[in-house]
Amino acid sequence: MSGLIGWSGLFLAGTKSEETPMKYIQDAVDLCDRTLKSENLTISDKLELVCVFFILCAAEICVGDVKNWYDIFGRLHKFISDECNGNLKSLLGLLGDTEGAKWLLSNFLYHDVLSSSSHEKGTLFPIDQYCEALDIIPGTTQLLDSGTVCDPLQGCVRPMYVLLGEIINTKNKLDKMQEDLNVIVDRDTYKQRKFEFLTTLESDFEELETRIKNTNPHTPSLLLLKDDKELEDHLTLFEIYKLSLRIYLRYMVRKTPPAVPEIQLMLQELTLCMDVIMDTNVQSGLCFALMVAGISCVDPVDREQMEARLRSFCSKFPVKNFELVLILIRKAWELNKDGAHCVNWFDISESMGWYLSLA
Repeated sequence: MSGLIGWSGLFLAGTKSEETPMKYIQDAVDLCDRTLKSENLTISDKLELVCVFFILCAAEICVGDVKNWYDIFGRLHKFISDECNGNLKSLLGLLGDTEGAKWLLSNFLYHDVLSSSSHEKGTLFPIDQYCEALDIIPGTTQLLDSGTVCDPLQGCVRPMYVLLGEIINTKNKLDKMQEDLNVIVDRDTYKQRKFEFLTTLESDFEELETRIKNTNPHTPSLLLLKDDKELEDHLTLFEIYKLSLRIYLRYMVRKTPPAVPEIQLMLQELTLCMDVIMDTNVQSGLCFALMVAGISCVDPVDREQMEARLRSFCSKFPVKNFELVLILIRKAWELNKDGAHCVNWFDISESMGWYLSLA
């Protein structure tokens, strides 16, 4: 309760300078520390701790924090890792194996794949562990999300967040292969390893592209919607993530620059879809898509319209994360004036000393 009151106070104030909300946030932190020192934590204690850690992360992200939220998330990761010895499936038993426990794990996946640190280093847990624990089947041509848990932060888009994690980890695997390739001295060995690297790269790209195209929305989330307009908005958001991931896959795996016509064509589709759901109940899910669309803008007209779109969004939706996204997009434009290079948003975030969340 202290965490929720603090979070709501920070949201209303829009800043961490308000003394009263921060008092409640600190109370929540102190209670967590006290509970963690207990030698015999019950299942209820563990569930409460995970919930409060998430509330504290959300409160920090809400006001545009770029460091403290990740410290809290790191503490949550350590707590989960210690509890399950690195096996997420066993965590569910330790938390009661309830729908609530699965929801919390799904929430951790969401924050993991939207963290700048994970994009740079890889997700904190392997994606196949998330899939196993959440009843998601990672096929080669389609990802099947048969889980019954409905996460309001992800909704029907959850399969796309799983695939985003796959893209992140594939990028890190290929980067390691490239690094190993660069230190090979023998010419014949280099040629063989380069062939293996390029073959793997193309194979991984084609598999992920196919899965992004073929994967369907999380059906149980759609069954909760009240009317056709809500259904249309949620399905449009799902299509936005499909387009965003297809663009992002090209950046992460093939290192394709945004000026390439293929990306520019997808960008036009993406911005049209985003404009459809501006000012709707699902607009809060646009942070990652706006980042991808923003760094993909090359033409002056597209950049001007994207900045206007984000300014309008920030004025109507008081979550500071979107202001941080605009700052990073502007920096990407400075570094990539003609769109001829592949510029990573998480590299810019790191250069500014930020641990950014696109949640």
